[in-house]
Amino acid sequence: MIETAKKRIFYFDELRALAILFVILCHTTTLYKPYYYNFTVMSIPSILNMLGWVGVPLFFMISGALLLNRNYTLKDFFKRRFSRILLPFIFWMIITLALDYVFLGFSTKQLLNVFLGEKRYTWFIWAMMGIYLILPVINSFIKSYGMKGVEYFLAIWFVTIILNTIGLYPFYQLDLTYFAGFIGFPVLGYYLANKQFRLSDKTLILLGAILYFAFLAMNWYCQGHKIFTTNSAYLSLFVVIASAGIFLLFKAISDYSQKNGQSLIGRIHDKFENKPLGKYIFSLSVCSYGIYFINSLMFEFIKTWHINTFKMMPVIFIAVTLLSWIIMAILNRVSFLRKLIGTQ
Repeated sequence: MIETAKKRIFYFDELRALAILFVILCHTTTLYKPYYYNFTVMSIPSILNMLGWVGVPLFFMISGALLLNRNYTLKDFFKRRFSRILLPFIFWMIITLALDYVFLGFSTKQLLNVFLGEKRYTWFIWAMMGIYLILPVINSFIKSYGMKGVEYFLAIWFVTIILNTIGLYPFYQLDLTYFAGFIGFPVLGYYLANKQFRLSDKTLILLGAILYFAFLAMNWYCQGHKIFTTNSAYLSLFVVIASAGIFLLFKAISDYSQKNGQSLIGRIHDKFENKPLGKYIFSLSVCSYGIYFINSLMFEFIKTWHINTFKMMPVIFIAVTLLSWIIMAILNRVSFLRKLIGTQ
């Protein structure tokens, strides 16, 4: 869901813009595989890669913050909300498959694998559609049980995350399937966006920063030493808490700035939100869904160049970001394309 400029919650725009930058950063560092996972040989790419691991969880969390505890019918939800990810998915897949076939010479089987997400970035879209299918059920649950219900759900979800992190999920015959997987991120996003913590905003800002950097550092160490390796990196305890940390950080900065507009933090945040920089953040946020497809497609072509020079990483990151963004900004000017490219 994309808010309009008048009704938007700015820290959601900040998080969404940051999330797509994180995704592009991850794609950039994977050009240097297998080096970016090596703890001793090339630590800078591995650090940069793991800094960006929170990008995908942030997208899930923002969706939950925007779509949970809302009043809507199933018909309205699937017509207006679900179509916002499905139509752009079909549009970008047609373009992707055509370009892959013409320029990369993909076979029919390879094209099918691309569409189904078995080899590339489309896994995220399938995961998002799975989340959207269950969101109306979770929405009704939260509307009935409120924050206590959210805390109940998250408590069990965290059990599955811990078990997954230490390699014990699924745990024998204890079936926690309904509480496991990516569905926890939207619930976590809703919780952090709406929970009234007893800590001060300044404390929450510090706490969020510590959680993000400390748990990603632990994740980097564990990955490098092959401790607590999981089937899904996004569902490890370290990434979950780091994602919660950065979400909390931006929310706390926003809350503090609204209450203390003349403080240093408030003045800095005002420059982000109400100055020209805020327009760029909003634009990047609105274009993020299409940028996800475009940048992923670009990296498919870049990989064929076999670039393995670390010095090229900043150049590639900046070039892909700007080019993807410019393409989306141009397409967004054509009103009838907005629903297809994912900006409306």
